[in-house]
Amino acid sequence: MDHAAIVHAFFDHLADGAIDEWMALLGPDIIADTPFAPDPQPRRFDGATSVRNRFGNARERMQWLEFYDREIHHTNDGLVVATCRSRGVLGDGRLYQNMYCWIFTISDNPGSDNVISHWVEYFDPLQLPS
Repeated sequence: MDHAAIVHAFFDHLADGAIDEWMALLGPDIIADTPFAPDPQPRRFDGATSVRNRFGNARERMQWLEFYDREIHHTNDGLVVATCRSRGVLGDGRLYQNMYCWIFTISDNPGSDNVISHWVEYFDPLQLPS
């Protein structure tokens, strides 16, 4: 799967709540950074278990989620930059929406599937439900 297809699958699986398939796109040493996360939330998640607990569990608590207005671009140094918007419904019925810029690093593994080894997720903390 090429890098853009991996990123599209990342969004598709997360939106669908297909967390096992989503996790299969991530390397075991995945690092996820969310620099704009409001205090006291952590901003770095190291390893598949930490990422699964934070992002997978959050998605499983939602009624539905979609990512739209996706634009995916490759950089000259092998990174993939994606922008998109989201909308959904939290488990308690509150609406969720946000806008993002993601920077993905994808590890090229000769002889096996490429996996996401790092992402930085910039989102608008002012749009988070209170």
